[in-house]
Amino acid sequence: MASAAAAATLPLLSEHAAGARPALRSRSAGPVVIGSMNGRPGAARAVALLNDGFDPADAVVQGVRIIEDDPNDDSVGLGGLPNADGVVQLDASVMHGPTHKSGAVACIENIKNPAMVALLVLRRTDHCLLVGEGALRFARSMGFREE
Repeated sequence: MASAAAAATLPLLSEHAAGARPALRSRSAGPVVIGSMNGRPGAARAVALLNDGFDPADAVVQGVRIIEDDPNDDSVGLGGLPNADGVVQLDASVMHGPTHKSGAVACIENIKNPAMVALLVLRRTDHCLLVGEGALRFARSMGFREE
């Protein structure tokens, strides 16, 4: 899963260690979101939400949701590729810097937005990881429908 990987409110460092590749410079002290190429639309959405004052975890998950909802993207969500048994099982993890909490789901089936479920694991439970049938039960209890 490679959409929006991180959100930060500090500019990227312009200094680099000897022998390391130079880091990218931020043009402002505003938010920075990092993701893979297929995650560019989601990263742009996350930055816009961060600029509007949204919580970093909410902003990044809403950015990831764009990719998860795309049936033509086979990396995550609705268009995710099946495993060796022909079953689409998805994973997602969310970390919230301000509270140092995390939430994740793994091997969840029939839910196109696992990042949203992971955010609810972070916010609504004392757990950090729900897997398989337990993750699916939790998602259903939170109002997610199987697709």
